[in-house]
Amino acid sequence: MIIDCETIVEALGDLPPTPVVAIKALKIMEDPFATARKVADTICHDTAISARILRIANSPVYSTGQKISTLEHAIVILGEDLLKKLVLETSLRGLNKSFGLAERQLWEDSISAAVGARILANLAGYPKPEEAFLAGLFRHIGKLVLNNHSKQAFKQIQEGVKTGLGTSEDMERGFFAFTHAEVGAAVLEKWRFADALILSTLHHHDMALPEDAPEQTRQLLAIVNLAGGLYNAQGLRVSNSHSEVALLARPGAALLGITLPEIQELIQEYEHIYAQERAFFLS
Repeated sequence: MIIDCETIVEALGDLPPTPVVAIKALKIMEDPFATARKVADTICHDTAISARILRIANSPVYSTGQKISTLEHAIVILGEDLLKKLVLETSLRGLNKSFGLAERQLWEDSISAAVGARILANLAGYPKPEEAFLAGLFRHIGKLVLNNHSKQAFKQIQEGVKTGLGTSEDMERGFFAFTHAEVGAAVLEKWRFADALILSTLHHHDMALPEDAPEQTRQLLAIVNLAGGLYNAQGLRVSNSHSEVALLARPGAALLGITLPEIQELIQEYEHIYAQERAFFLS
C-alpha cells in the first residue's frame, strides 16, 4: 500500500466510489480482440457515459450525417483512444456534487494538465503518452474530493493561497489534516490504479519519490509536474517570457532536461491543442 487510505477516510468520510463501469470498460479495451459490442454491453450500465458517447458521436465533428442511435455504432465511429478519454473524463466529472465556477476551474486545470502531459510525453520520448494523459487528468483529483467535502473550507484555502497566507499544502493540512496530493493518491489506491499513477499524484509537487522507484515512474512524475504549470502559465500571457521562465523553473523541467526552445515549442503546441480539447471536454 502506497498511502494509508483508512486514516484519510476516518478524517474525511468515504472516498469516491470506484467507477466500476469505467474500469471494466478500460480493461476490456486492453484486449486487442475485444469487439465494439462487448465494450457497449459494459458501458450501457452507466447512463452518463452512454449519453455522453452518443452525444459526441452525433456531433458535427464526428457525425456522417446519419443518426447514430446505438452505443456499438458510436464506439466504432469514435475509436478507442477517444472512447477511453470520454469514459474517464465523464466518470471523473461525475464525482462533483455540483458544477459551479470552482468545479469548472478544477476541471479546466485537469484537462490542461492532461493535454500538456501527453504533449510532453511525446516531446520527452515517454513510451506511454496516454498514461501521461491520465496522470495529468488525475493529478488534482484530491482537490475535487476536498471541495466536495467542504466547499467553504476549500474556497478559503484557495483565497488564502492567492493572498499569500500560506501554501496550498500547509493550508490544506490546517483545514483537512491532509493535502490534496495525499487524498488523491488514496482515491487512486482505492480504485486499484497502477502504482505509477498513484505515485505521480502523491508526489506531483514535492517530487519526493522513493529511492527504488522505477526510472519510468520518475519520468512520468516529471512530466506531470511540468504539465501542471501550464494552466497557471496561461495567466502570464502579458509576456511569453514570463510563462517560459515559470515553466523552466519547475523541478520537472530540470529532471527531463527540457531546454528553453523546447519550452517554447511546448507552449505553442499546448495552446493550440488545449483550446480544442477544452471546448470538447467542456461541451
